[in-house]
Amino acid sequence: MNKKWIACCSVMALVCLALVTSGCKGSEESPFQAMGRLLRSEGCKSFPQGATVSLAVASDQDCLEYRCDGSTLRMKHINACFNCCPGEIGADIRVDGWVITIQESEATALCFCLCLFDLEMEIENLPPGQYSIQVVNPYVDSGDEPLAFTAQLAPGASGRFCVERDKYPWYVPSNE
Repeated sequence: MNKKWIACCSVMALVCLALVTSGCKGSEESPFQAMGRLLRSEGCKSFPQGATVSLAVASDQDCLEYRCDGSTLRMKHINACFNCCPGEIGADIRVDGWVITIQESEATALCFCLCLFDLEMEIENLPPGQYSIQVVNPYVDSGDEPLAFTAQLAPGASGRFCVERDKYPWYVPSNE
């Protein structure tokens, strides 16, 4: 009876070891669950024509600033274009491997004008690495240079990437 008991315990031990090992392997392969969200939007911005004030970002620039605080990526899209009456502004932020895509949207387009807004966003639980970042805005034409770049993201990293825009509402020729 002792031999049967030892054989049974050995089989049980092997089954338990297999379950524990497969459980550990599964947790090593589980991806980070990066979660992105729009925190706030601010606009419709006005830029005094012919003003000599020093602006942090000129009106003809479409920029994305970023800063990594631990595993949180904080971003600010400066001079994002939307209708002057956009209703609720949205941003669908997706992380797919090493690619970050920010798809911006507006609920309505009730006015016959466009404005520039600043959007603040964040992505939590983002592992360090080199990422391709792209912002898709409904008013940037497909032939225009995209707001897209590659950045090495790690705690303490920060930067700004800008694209010059030469169309309304980014660029308004002076009366001179």
